[in-house]
Amino acid sequence: MKRHYYFLIALFLFIFYSCKEEGEKIIESDIVYAGVYEASYIHHEFNPALKIKTELDSVTWFSSGKDSIDLDLDGNFDLIISVYLHPNDTAYEIGSKRFFPSCRLLFKNNFEVAIKGFQYACGHGICNYAPFIESFEYNTDINHFEFDWYLGNENKTLWLITPEGSGYPRGWWYYANEEERYIGIRIKEQINTNTYRYRYGWIKLNAIKRNDMSVIEYALEQTI
Repeated sequence: MKRHYYFLIALFLFIFYSCKEEGEKIIESDIVYAGVYEASYIHHEFNPALKIKTELDSVTWFSSGKDSIDLDLDGNFDLIISVYLHPNDTAYEIGSKRFFPSCRLLFKNNFEVAIKGFQYACGHGICNYAPFIESFEYNTDINHFEFDWYLGNENKTLWLITPEGSGYPRGWWYYANEEERYIGIRIKEQINTNTYRYRYGWIKLNAIKRNDMSVIEYALEQTI
């Protein structure tokens, strides 16, 4: 009887620790560099470059528009780009309402975007961080990005113009003035029951003019 009892205990402990060891495993992916792609990647180049069409509001004099991109070419839109522009490139107020020129991105269908906090002072010696979409240079290693990846259903800001003196940052892309800058993206893929990997990619923007950015091309590792 005792032997049977000890056997059951041993079996229970074996199953318990085996289950603990079978947690989620992430396997390494090949390194993806901003602006670089291989023949096996999903790759799409816009010709001409994709510019967001806007409509003018004659009351606020703001122009706004949206467009969408299917990043993995599966028939579903994975990215929604929203722009909100003013001819004076400044924040604007009507009564209690405030309008801010901005460009925001909404990633869907489990896509993640690389973000980096922008430090700013918020009074009484306290600093805070505002998360903005990171701006990568050509040939940057995207896999080993050392800050954060955002997964969720909220818009993330590319750039934002707040009132002078507000102290709130305007984002990494606010200062971009180059023909080629890149957004880092990734999506988790399940290999088997407990094993996953990330498929990395990038989106290339022409960022010479903040209020006239365009999407040039994008690339993403193919599914296994």
